[in-house]
Amino acid sequence: DLFIWSRPTPFKRGFYNVATAASITGAARANLHMNLQRSKNAIYCDTDSIICEQFGGDLDETALGGWKLEATGTIAAIAGKKMYAVFNGDDCIKTATKGCSLTPGEVMRLCQGDTIEYNQPAPVFNLDGSQTMLTRNIRMT
Repeated sequence: DLFIWSRPTPFKRGFYNVATAASITGAARANLHMNLQRSKNAIYCDTDSIICEQFGGDLDETALGGWKLEATGTIAAIAGKKMYAVFNGDDCIKTATKGCSLTPGEVMRLCQGDTIEYNQPAPVFNLDGSQTMLTRNIRMT
């Protein structure tokens, strides 16, 4: 027998079921892992995407958790987690630069060993109320 004990949440947003969220996350990861195993020469994956030479899973974007072919490219420049650009010839067809806004050419430069100085376009607010402009040196990881 299973018993579920709960109490009202102090927040006014309703009931949170951590087990449901964990189950959804676990199922998504299992789906990703299974499709990675079916794919040929996978070079990058994220929560909901795989960059590979050939996808071996089922392509059905109408199904829950289904996969679709988003783009086809010839060159992938992967500089780190959530930092990549995919090109089809000279045209960039997909880019991701989490935490900063870089051009596809700058992502390519990172892959060639360059460091990019990135100036955050908005101020950072400190605990004492002061503001500073953030500058980061971004390099391939």
